[in-house]
Amino acid sequence: DQNQRKTHTHTAMEATCKQHAIEGENLLKQQDYRGAIDCFEAALRQGTEDTEILSAVYNQLGNAYFYLNQFNKALEYHKKDLEIAEETNDINGMAKAFGNLGNTFKAMRKYDNAIKCCEQHLELTREVSDKLGEGRACYNLGNVFHALGKQHLSRTGPDGVKRVVEARDKAAGRQSILKAIEYYKGALDINVAQNDAAGEGRAVGNLGNAYTAIGMYQEAIQYHLRRLELATKAGDLAAKARACGNLGNAYSAITDYTEAIRYYTQSLTVAKEAKNPAGQAQAHYCLGSTYYLEKNYRKAIEHHQQHLALATTLNDKPGKMRAWQNLASIYQALKNEPKAEEYRKLIHDEQVRLGIISNPAAVVQAPKPQSKQQQVGLGQGSPKPKGKKEKKKKQKVGEVEAFSISDSEDSDDEASARAAKKPANKADEWLSAAIEETKKQDVTAAPYKPAATELTDDFFDLIIGMNRGLEDQRAAVSTTATTAMSPEEDQDAFFDLLADTQGDRFDQQRSSSTPGRAVPPPTRAQQPVAPASPITPGKKLAEELTEEMSLFEMLAVAKKQ
Repeated sequence: DQNQRKTHTHTAMEATCKQHAIEGENLLKQQDYRGAIDCFEAALRQGTEDTEILSAVYNQLGNAYFYLNQFNKALEYHKKDLEIAEETNDINGMAKAFGNLGNTFKAMRKYDNAIKCCEQHLELTREVSDKLGEGRACYNLGNVFHALGKQHLSRTGPDGVKRVVEARDKAAGRQSILKAIEYYKGALDINVAQNDAAGEGRAVGNLGNAYTAIGMYQEAIQYHLRRLELATKAGDLAAKARACGNLGNAYSAITDYTEAIRYYTQSLTVAKEAKNPAGQAQAHYCLGSTYYLEKNYRKAIEHHQQHLALATTLNDKPGKMRAWQNLASIYQALKNEPKAEEYRKLIHDEQVRLGIISNPAAVVQAPKPQSKQQQVGLGQGSPKPKGKKEKKKKQKVGEVEAFSISDSEDSDDEASARAAKKPANKADEWLSAAIEETKKQDVTAAPYKPAATELTDDFFDLIIGMNRGLEDQRAAVSTTATTAMSPEEDQDAFFDLLADTQGDRFDQQRSSSTPGRAVPPPTRAQQPVAPASPITPGKKLAEELTEEMSLFEMLAVAKKQ
């Protein structure tokens, strides 16, 4: 009788733990991350001796904290998940945990640690011949090296302060981007061999962006054309719009504005079809800026006014300021100083309201006419830091980004998983030390992104700034990065600046614990990686499993077999 009572108590405890976990997973899918955390923590308090359930709860807790940008907590739970996988010799579970640890370190800009974890992820998938997992690991490594290359090439430091990119940073950045390209190509080969169309699309999209970052525009265009073809075939409107936007950007970079306008117009059409106002605003912005470069000021005004209207509807304050600045620049080029001053005053008033400038009277008077290089600024009047030369900041386009639209927003296909067990001990001392080190730092917020009050370079500003001496060049797609950007020093400076315009939205590729279903991504599109499933369904079991089941429900069915 006593043994029966213990068994009954244990069964009740397991059931209650599982119920909390299932509820938490449902909330996680609904992007209610706080609610999900409460349920998962309740499951832990209830307790369970089932290591598979415990591993899944730790994994999902790590994911929930990641989505809330509480990266130290995410590391803590993904490390616990790794420890369980090591104790049970679960190679697939270890791979999944290392993938999540690597992505979390990447989000914290701890790239050395991210690379180590992602390399472990890749090694483990190769140990068990998991080709789909290997493709994901290659893609993640590509993301990390891509981000690292961007950091080296960026003219804006992590603190938002402008900096001079030294020659060694240029070399290191280019080398990192080339390494990213190597891993993206590895992922692409696997995705093609596995008939993974979604993975193929992500890989070719980010290959296009990587080649653009180092000025290899012909290669970029070829990959973006391939991305457009895949998206069109799949009926993926969002991916199609991104591909068209990136093609427009690449053609703008080589001053082929006719082709750029053609693809931006396609992007606008697709965004309207998808009923995506942010995408429409972005397309209008790109079209207006390109028409400005062509000196078609009437069309430029038309598109920037539509961009302004959409940015206002979306409450996109950086977008509004950018639209005002562009309209001011156009009217100044038309020598319509009263109209230009009207938009400059709107910018000035907004800067005063946001506390960006402390001397309201400084910009009321119309400034002297500017050169093209000067036209990209947002006016005068910013306070001058003590002991430092005043630096003009420009607006960061927020929801309406102008350049290098990442394919990280594509939905991820979940892969069927394999269970393999083999003794291993991958959690070396460096990992524990690295996690402890992050706890000493304040890394609970999201990775640095300029706020609405910060004004930074954008793609078309850079083109305008480099346009002197290139205005008559209508270059076709070239076989080298320098063909359209002669002389060589101009090209070097251009792609160096160009890398700074890359968005900070690479795919974080979170590991989901739900076979067949990904956790819905947050707005910056951090998508789940193919998970390591805790079960390998046989024929009978497979018949009882459905896609609607959560991981915990699947586990319950599996244990009955």
